[in-house]
Amino acid sequence: MTLTPLSEALIAAARRLRAETARLTFGAPVTHVYNPLYYAWAPHEAYLRKFGASPKRIIFLGINPGPFGMVQTGVPFGEVAAVRDWLRINGPVRKPRPEHPRRPVTGLACPRSEVSGRNRTPDKLPAPEKTALFAPCDRHLRAVIAALQPEWLIAIGDFAATRAEQVFRNSPLKLGRILHPSPASPAANRNWQALATRQLELLGVWQ
Repeated sequence: MTLTPLSEALIAAARRLRAETARLTFGAPVTHVYNPLYYAWAPHEAYLRKFGASPKRIIFLGINPGPFGMVQTGVPFGEVAAVRDWLRINGPVRKPRPEHPRRPVTGLACPRSEVSGRNRTPDKLPAPEKTALFAPCDRHLRAVIAALQPEWLIAIGDFAATRAEQVFRNSPLKLGRILHPSPASPAANRNWQALATRQLELLGVWQ
């Protein structure tokens, strides 16, 4: 896969995010923290090289806390079969340290399909932990937008929409939001694909 200036910028930004988030600590009830930018770096870098090589009109921003997506594949919102068979991305995935006994990482051999999990999401963290986590994540988001120069940043769910509005409050970047496909959302359980498509049409993103 070719390394372009854009994919090179994205890889450098991901390395910075990896290093900055590795320094963070979290109190109870958190017992395990998985950072796939370390143990699943190979498929993540392959994803950036393959799909981050050119500018994008639209970028989707979301939170994906399930244990069978990026946790296994290193690819954002990366359900195992979609990454392996559709995106055709592969690469070694090591074990996180420490590994939770009920959340084993088997990489692209994982037989499970992604669902939104019950992990501790950022909005539930104490204020000091939020501040420490949001700072590198916001810097990373700015770096991704600067590299790919999209027209639209579409947030998936309320949490992502709030972060997008905070980071790009005075930016010419067009912001929008669609429903998060969480099983916990009654609306999402009623044909999420059709609802999300309609929301994109109303925004003028999808015509």
